Amino acid sequence: MPDDVDLDRAWQERSTRFRTGGEQVAVLARVNPVRRKDLVGTALAVLSEQAEEDSWLRIEATFQDERHAVWALWQLATKAEVLEPQWLRTALHDRAAALLTRYAP
Repeated sequence: MPDDVDLDRAWQERSTRFRTGGEQVAVLARVNPVRRKDLVGTALAVLSEQAEEDSWLRIEATFQDERHAVWALWQLATKAEVLEPQWLRTALHDRAAALLTRYAP
């Protein structure tokens, strides 16, 4: 690697390309406040956020694409519930069911 490569600049350019390309996905989810930072840290943007009566947060956020949305919400496990879109709820359900089947006694 040449000595004159600006790694910080290269990283910023690559990150910008990643975040602005693809078919972005909007997600509406209920999130336990203890995992808010995790969700916000992986989302491209938070479009809205409001506290609910049970202290959970209703957050609308965008993600890079379907794969990114599935990955990000899966990381939150039982500390989040996807409300919309339905295909994401189904994808998370199917993933959990497959895991349950794999580890069934």
